[in-house]
Amino acid sequence: MIEEINSRTSFPWNAVVYVSVTYIDRLTGKPASMFDPDLGRTVSGTHASGVVVGRIDVITAVHVVMAPAWLDQSRYSIKVEVSPGADSSPFSAPLGSYAAASWNSQDVVVNGGFITSEQNQRDFALLNFTEPLGDKLGWMRLDSASRFSGTANETGYPGSGTGMMNATVAYTNDWRYYLYHTTEPLGSGASGGPLGTPPTRAHLCSACSLRKGRASATTRRSPSRG
Repeated sequence: MIEEINSRTSFPWNAVVYVSVTYIDRLTGKPASMFDPDLGRTVSGTHASGVVVGRIDVITAVHVVMAPAWLDQSRYSIKVEVSPGADSSPFSAPLGSYAAASWNSQDVVVNGGFITSEQNQRDFALLNFTEPLGDKLGWMRLDSASRFSGTANETGYPGSGTGMMNATVAYTNDWRYYLYHTTEPLGSGASGGPLGTPPTRAHLCSACSLRKGRASATTRRSPSRG
């Protein structure tokens, strides 16, 4: 079942963030639009989802924040902002927006908009912020346990949704790649959002990325807050 979350400014939903990626012209310092050969249209950036996991830390998917192969990085840079508890239709950010100061990640290979399970295990990026947004919002803890299978909530901002969407999904552990595979993913735009279990929604907090036919989530550890 998929439902829209309306209580976005209350924990734990306020720890789910809308991730905005904007292409910036290095010469003018202003947003730039360019043709995306993968999509076949002109774009000024992209969007995805993420989750606050520490005082100054947000996890999202690498393929969201890494520069696409066709982007001329000598001319253009990438600006990443997160908006906690945002609404996407129409867009509003009642809790404000925060620009990422830096991020740690490894590039992954994207082919036709999808990535393999082998690449998927590296599809997470840790965004760092100068302002301690976690102190204001709280944060979700990352699970250190290995779970074989079960049900969990997948949350994010799919392009096909009407705002912050939540889906109850079944997951299974793929021991080969330290992944959880889920059924019925929310879809494009929800990449980087959390996979969690009630009541704290922290037990399987992961960066989710879309693969053909299903989503995958890579779990990592992080400092916890009660």
